[in-house]
Amino acid sequence: MTTQIKHLSKQDIESLSQSLKRSFKYLTDQRTSDVLAKYIQFPKIPPILSESLVARLITNKKILSDLAVDKIVINHAQADLVIVTPSHKIMVEVKSTGKSAFQNIGEKDIRSDYLIWVHFNTFFTEEKLDSFEVFIIKHPKRYFTKPTKINLADVKKKIPNLYSYIFSFADL
Repeated sequence: MTTQIKHLSKQDIESLSQSLKRSFKYLTDQRTSDVLAKYIQFPKIPPILSESLVARLITNKKILSDLAVDKIVINHAQADLVIVTPSHKIMVEVKSTGKSAFQNIGEKDIRSDYLIWVHFNTFFTEEKLDSFEVFIIKHPKRYFTKPTKINLADVKKKIPNLYSYIFSFADL
């Protein structure tokens, strides 16, 4: 039996993002007042956040607007997102990064129909920033033959016609 997870609402996405910003700010402040705090890692960006962002962008026709989408489900047994169209299912893997922009590309990512990379850059560390970038790789197996660790700059070099967009939370 596979478990399907409902993606977050726009309000939940905004709330979770603000919670992450507060967490990053707290750790940044700790690092200035406590020399040992530098050993505490910043939180990981929760997959539900980036997957929900991508699902909302697809639903609102901001990305992949040519698809006839009946529904989008989070079903990690198949893919991060499964887009159900009238004729077939489309498998989407979602990656997210902060400032470091490093990501592991695995077998499941390579086999997907789309690999969508949400790059937050300094979104969680800059209080006023509300934009993030989205990169879309159609048929990633054309560019990746085996699992690899790669940074966004190298992806941009590897895929010269990489689709990229800048969004804010108002676009959701």
